[in-house]
Amino acid sequence: MVAGNLPAYAATLAPSYRFVDLGGRVEKRAQVLATFVRWFGAKSGSIESCRASAPSGRSSATSISVPLHIVEDVALTIPTEGVRRYRIDLHAIERWQLVGGEWRAVESVVRKRSVTPL
Repeated sequence: MVAGNLPAYAATLAPSYRFVDLGGRVEKRAQVLATFVRWFGAKSGSIESCRASAPSGRSSATSISVPLHIVEDVALTIPTEGVRRYRIDLHAIERWQLVGGEWRAVESVVRKRSVTPL
């Protein structure tokens, strides 16, 4: 899964990409990609739904903001506890810009996230 998705995922991120989590913690592109590798190496599951709404706020010919809603069911293996299943519900605003003739994600800001045991 990682080998198939990581290059495509990385190609969507601008070199200056940053991820702003709840509480204002910021991760830069390299940190996000490393987290992606660890996450998919440690879990099994599927994205139940992923919906990008119509652009919100101001947009221009070179910049756009898209509300994103992802619902994902995951199973994590915890050495001391066995397999645990969770549903992650994430709402974010993703900002895209035209960089070198290609649309790239430059920033994702989490607005709301919940993790529910299944």
